[in-house]
Amino acid sequence: MSSEIARQVVAAFEEPTPVAGPDDALSRREHEILDHLLRGFANKKIATRLSISVVTVKNHLRHIYGKLHVLSRTEVLLKFRDARGEPDGRPDRG
Repeated sequence: MSSEIARQVVAAFEEPTPVAGPDDALSRREHEILDHLLRGFANKKIATRLSISVVTVKNHLRHIYGKLHVLSRTEVLLKFRDARGEPDGRPDRG
């Protein structure tokens, strides 16, 4: 291995790995559903606001739960509270 290749290999290992957020795998629509969920809206209200059926909301939530590896709304809320560093679930007002 040449010294130039060795330098490139070492440099590749030194580059920081980007940290993925818990919701990076979600589709655009799933992000919309998640946003409403995090605001505390019920399924029926989410459906009304997005002009979709409650069944569609439930299907999206099932996919969101699977992608986030959670089983409930509460776990989603806790996951995002933890990810944002908000111990009481509210943003730090400084």
